[in-house]
Amino acid sequence: MVGDEEITVESHGRQQLRKLELLAGKNFSVRPVGEVGFIVHNSNRPPNRDADWILVDIDDTVSALSLAKEERDKKIHDLVNLPEDDEGVLLDLADELARFKGLDEESTSYHIKVHESLVALLKRCANEGKSTNEIRSLLQEHSQQWASGANPFIADREVEMIFKETTFKPKIYSEAVSALKNLSEEQQFSVHSPNIAFFTYGEADYQLYKALQLAEVCGINSIWLTKAPKGEFLKKFLAQEPSPYFGIETKVSAQDLPMVEGEEISDDVAVTGKNVSAYGINFKSSPRILMLFDDSPEELKSLQQEFPEGSTIIPVGIRVKRQGTKNYEKDVEVDGIELPVETIPSPIMETAAIERLPTSFDIKVAYATEAVRRYRDKRTPLEESKYNLSAYFLESKGYSVEEILNA
Repeated sequence: MVGDEEITVESHGRQQLRKLELLAGKNFSVRPVGEVGFIVHNSNRPPNRDADWILVDIDDTVSALSLAKEERDKKIHDLVNLPEDDEGVLLDLADELARFKGLDEESTSYHIKVHESLVALLKRCANEGKSTNEIRSLLQEHSQQWASGANPFIADREVEMIFKETTFKPKIYSEAVSALKNLSEEQQFSVHSPNIAFFTYGEADYQLYKALQLAEVCGINSIWLTKAPKGEFLKKFLAQEPSPYFGIETKVSAQDLPMVEGEEISDDVAVTGKNVSAYGINFKSSPRILMLFDDSPEELKSLQQEFPEGSTIIPVGIRVKRQGTKNYEKDVEVDGIELPVETIPSPIMETAAIERLPTSFDIKVAYATEAVRRYRDKRTPLEESKYNLSAYFLESKGYSVEEILNA
């Protein structure tokens, strides 16, 4: 029995990888990260292997998912003919039963097609006049079939359109798109501009579908899809062998790697003397700043717990708090940088809490601030060229680097 289950898990994983490759299309390459997720590189905008990263969550950070769910639930309420006393209970049950740990998942995830199928079943049962207990039993049985790896999808055109018009395509926060687009446009001017990636948790194909709708307009270099807490995903990624670079196919000679005057080729390139990829991800040769914008305090905390001071990954957590979202009221203490709604009165802050995704200028100030501080931190030194560029940027915008370093 154990052997059969292992084959089923592996088979399911291969099917999912193929599904993601088909969904991503020819302009994106999909790479598995063990059993915890996938990294999808944008071939039109390949990431610089030696740059830092700005990582941005999608749901309730870039897209208004909580608002889309409210709209979806209202439309389902109007469509499904249930007894008034049982209606809310059964609709909540359908949502709850769409959340389970799939065969190749590390933790419980929301499965949107399962939810759609459960609502279609709920509508059918209501039209047939089944009792609440009968409906509850059928919903539970249907969910268990999905969790075991089966695909008993129930199609219903009206239900499909509700999901398609709401949670499959939630409205976008325009200021978030503008900030990311402005940041991505600067990558052509400096090899030290950080890479930009969507970093999203949940059912991989659903998350990729939403990310692809935004990738080109936002100028995203990569899409990171995780089925585990984000800190755990990065820890598993770092443990991958044999290559720490996760390079993509564009190859250049070591002497042709993007460099600035006075910068030396990193030791790992010099030692091999072979052609290497200038594009991909490199967290092993020197410390890298990872600045994560996320509405979930638990995800920010998981990143900080997995990578404390002295790690090759330097996590900087910034919590995005939007009113009306599921995580807005959560009170979880997270270390990080605070970015107020309009401007940054001081680049050194204690806590992470903002009402919106900041402007590209705000993000650049926060990133440059972290870079100059880390350069002087002997536990996590950064390259001098990166410090010089960051210090110049801050001083040109009226910030005192000495005050930052002495804070």
